[in-house]
Amino acid sequence: MARKRSTRNSPDDGVYYLGRVIKLGVLDDETIIHSLLNPAEVRATNNEWTVVEAKRLASKGHSYVFGKLAKYKPTGTVDVIDKQRHQSVTREQPNLLIASSPFVYLPAFSGVAHLYVANQIENSVFEKRFAEIIEASRGKFFVECSVEPVGDLEGFIAKVIRLEAITEISARVNPPNPLYGPLWGLLGEYLKKRKAVSLAIDEALQPDTALNTKLVDHLQSKQEGASVSRTADAAILMAIDGYGKGAVKGRRGRRRIVVKTMATVKNFSFTREPEPEELYERAAEAFQAINYERRLKH
Repeated sequence: MARKRSTRNSPDDGVYYLGRVIKLGVLDDETIIHSLLNPAEVRATNNEWTVVEAKRLASKGHSYVFGKLAKYKPTGTVDVIDKQRHQSVTREQPNLLIASSPFVYLPAFSGVAHLYVANQIENSVFEKRFAEIIEASRGKFFVECSVEPVGDLEGFIAKVIRLEAITEISARVNPPNPLYGPLWGLLGEYLKKRKAVSLAIDEALQPDTALNTKLVDHLQSKQEGASVSRTADAAILMAIDGYGKGAVKGRRGRRRIVVKTMATVKNFSFTREPEPEELYERAAEAFQAINYERRLKH
């Protein structure tokens, strides 16, 4: 049993961000889990990356994987003390750890929660390296993986409603799995029926004109059973829920403003050195809250 942890933030807490793991090709939950337990190493500039301390665990009948994304130098140096000569000396140290980011992968939500490590493992870096490791672990053979951030709906709404006019909507989305959102349900069904792996859309008008969109109304809609028929609006909603990326362009006065779906990402505070089950429970709670807020269902 996980120990009950205080909900108060402490100086040892960090910020964990939420993302969706998009699986294309022959990737599924089991191959993702296998890749995390048997990870490849990938190289970026002068550093290498892999997953360490990975464990497949279960809580209340749900499987999850806890691990750490590790950034390290293949060859590094450390300063040590030579006690006999009373001097500091530099020695080579292979695979010198630079930073690591604890994470949990939750197949039931196609979700991942990961620690933000300032100046070392930031959100976009974690998303890219995590996906690269998955693909490399499968030999890059008929697989494509990405991690898309789950947008903060309230933060996105607050920025969009300040626009006096919306002039452009663009998005690239992937078929959702395993969740279903009633507002963007028609678009999700369309993608599945077409067996499409992605959809890119870009609606724009001439300067000083405005799109005929009810996006703000849809964003604020709490009506059960409501569904968005306009493709661009539905794509933005799908992207906010973590199944792609999107942006809304508009104007306020003379200013041209871009609001991106990943500009504000859902997150929570938790200890930087977590117990696996405690981190899983906190992340599952956060994803469940998103499901409730946005009426996402399996």
